[in-house]
Amino acid sequence: MGSPTDNYIYAVCSPAKFSPSSGYETNLNSLLSSFVTSTAQTRYANFTVPTGKPEPTVTVYGIYQCRGDLDPTACSTCVSSAVAQVGALCSNSYSGFLQMENCLIRYDNKSFLGVQDKTLILNKCGQPMEFNDQDALTKASDVIGSLGTGDGSYRTGGNGNVQGVAQCSGDLSTSQCQDCLSDAIGRLKSDCGMAQGGYVYLSKCYARFSVGGSHARQLEGSENLYFQ
Repeated sequence: MGSPTDNYIYAVCSPAKFSPSSGYETNLNSLLSSFVTSTAQTRYANFTVPTGKPEPTVTVYGIYQCRGDLDPTACSTCVSSAVAQVGALCSNSYSGFLQMENCLIRYDNKSFLGVQDKTLILNKCGQPMEFNDQDALTKASDVIGSLGTGDGSYRTGGNGNVQGVAQCSGDLSTSQCQDCLSDAIGRLKSDCGMAQGGYVYLSKCYARFSVGGSHARQLEGSENLYFQ
């Protein structure tokens, strides 16, 4: 098994396809290249290619984002891996959304920048906790709850061997971010609060936690999804 940055959690691809060697493909390749080169300066950026007045048939909008505590080298590694994989996972799709363990890339032929979207994409819970392990249940509840009261778009929480993390897409406003995270955290607590780990990924944010280890090891598997 590869490192977490080499494995995607899910890919969302549009069924609508563009023609190879089209203007859209040229602009998409330019966008993906910009993702990789920008990671040395910032963990999040959005782009519109070409710049200026949108051209309906060829304009592509996109973002990349790394986990809030990733250093530039790790961010670049993750985004480069995502860019390398998305061509095969979302071959010729007008829109692609690849969520990795530590970063994401997303592009579309319609602008999604600054648009709130709390669509549930993926949720999964680990094995149930021991019924009588009240200490772990209490810690998990505390950690999940703490993610909803933090500041900023990237939040972490911990209590003993329970760790949690939540993050919004960087194009959301502060109020949009809180709104999205409130939904994700609420789902995580109701769906996975009795489990040893779990995650909830909405279109513009996610929340996840684990008890006694990486939730990625507890919740293995990747999914390829196709949305209209």
